[in-house]
Amino acid sequence: MAVDQPHRLARPRAEQSAPALAPVVRVKTLGDQAYESLREALASGELSPGQRLTVRGLVSLLGIGFTPAREALNRLAAEACLEPGPQRGLLVPYLSETRYMELVTIRLELEPMAAKAALPNMTAADIAALEETQNALLAAKERQDYVSVLARNREFHFRIYRLCEMPTLLAILESLWMQTGPMLRLLYPLSTPEWKGGVNHAAILAALRGGDARQLAKAIRQDLRDGSRQLCDELRRKMPQLAHS
Repeated sequence: MAVDQPHRLARPRAEQSAPALAPVVRVKTLGDQAYESLREALASGELSPGQRLTVRGLVSLLGIGFTPAREALNRLAAEACLEPGPQRGLLVPYLSETRYMELVTIRLELEPMAAKAALPNMTAADIAALEETQNALLAAKERQDYVSVLARNREFHFRIYRLCEMPTLLAILESLWMQTGPMLRLLYPLSTPEWKGGVNHAAILAALRGGDARQLAKAIRQDLRDGSRQLCDELRRKMPQLAHS
């Protein structure tokens, strides 16, 4: 007697082999590029406290459309790097001494952590690049090009921190520098015979060459303390309303 063979069901779609798809590569939008350009300008002190930014101004400056310009500014406002200003513009904020020192206190903990994590990944070529950056910083200070001084200072620090292989930590540091960077513009132009950045950076380089994590953390903390102390002294002298707010 013939036995009916069971009907073979088609494999569910989910079980069928998926076609080979190439990974999607995210292309940066104009809004992303504008945002990154402004981030760098804030973190390196290229933008000053009180400086007004508008969508129209950004369109003219970067040669982009209104939508990406608006997106970039809104993102920075959401991150507390810009604040509402007059006539629908946004302002680079002045930070009170209390607010500034809150951010510095956080940096004093996190930047040595990033540097120590970066130390095992540091190569001779990395140290040579840092030495070149420091020489460029000193040359800029000698010719009183203070915008370049601040830009090279940021470059020096983040050449180290980017080697930490801790993307979350790095993102936090980027945000902290965006908020504190513009305040450093208040130091320049200023005659600062007591400026210790050169000495502190030399100590950082020496610790990197020697692979000394303890001395590296100490030198970075000292660099932050010296810079923040000088800025707070200037706030008290020139802008007491910020020092006491």
